[in-house]
Amino acid sequence: MITVKQYADERGITIQAVHQSMNGKRKKERLDGHVQVIDGIKWLDEEAVAILDEARNKSPIVWEK
Repeated sequence: MITVKQYADERGITIQAVHQSMNGKRKKERLDGHVQVIDGIKWLDEEAVAILDEARNKSPIVWEK
């Protein structure tokens, strides 16, 4: 398990970006049970990391005219 801060540091994003991603419509339900708060620090298990990485790996589609 890793903390949200460790996850953010490893991927070069902000902690706020991770929290916003975690609160997204689709991910919030999927993350239920995979995020633990211990002494005020959020910990992500392997499944939570996989869910967040899956969303990050999707590239936006750009349409050009």
